[in-house]
Amino acid sequence: MSKLVSILFALLFASPAGAVNDSLVDPTRPAGFSIVVPAAGPDQSRVAAPKLQAVFSIGSQYSALIDGRRVHVGDQLAGYRVQAIGRGGVRLQGDGEPLVLRLADSGIKKASGENKR
Repeated sequence: MSKLVSILFALLFASPAGAVNDSLVDPTRPAGFSIVVPAAGPDQSRVAAPKLQAVFSIGSQYSALIDGRRVHVGDQLAGYRVQAIGRGGVRLQGDGEPLVLRLADSGIKKASGENKR
């Protein structure tokens, strides 16, 4: 029995890793799905634009949550300076054109009779 187990382990570890991985299929993957790997090139050095996650206000003082960091006007973030923060977005200034970040619409709408008493 131990000889059989030894042979099975030898066969398992002797098979090329690529052959084993190529034959495995994710059963939760949608039909027709394919993974696209971008070719290496000059675009690989680009940094993703900062993502605005929330805007906070206390009276007339605004702050924002960008990429998990709370910022105020004048703060530096990922090579940008925060120029302005308002109810719907944030304006950043970098080396070139200003970058305006907007809050995404949550898609949640209040019912017509909600909050009326």
